[in-house]
Amino acid sequence: MTSAPTPPTPLRMLITVALLAVYCALACWIAISRHSWPFAIVTAAAAVACIGTALLKSWSQFLVYLLTAALVAVWLHSLYAAYDAGVFQMLGLAQSVRLLAPDGVLMLLSCYCSYAVFRQYER
Repeated sequence: MTSAPTPPTPLRMLITVALLAVYCALACWIAISRHSWPFAIVTAAAAVACIGTALLKSWSQFLVYLLTAALVAVWLHSLYAAYDAGVFQMLGLAQSVRLLAPDGVLMLLSCYCSYAVFRQYER
């Protein structure tokens, strides 16, 4: 008697695993280069989320949500701090948009990861 074949992993989950791996590597690099223990914690959380998502474990979705929320919160706080310091007024609109574009893409990709795991595990 043979078992049923395992269904293929959805593409959105593979993309999420790849993005989590990149995020983990980036956090690890920052943790090592800046001797930052908060980034060491983020590295560990991202690694666990990456492995759990790759294995399609439902508990990993909560780590993905937490990482996304933390990343967005830190980004919004840095935007507020930059605005409060007058950075955007000093740079002008065009330079401000160019400055924010990479982080904006990172925020969108993080939100996509949360969406992907939500779709995978919605009841």
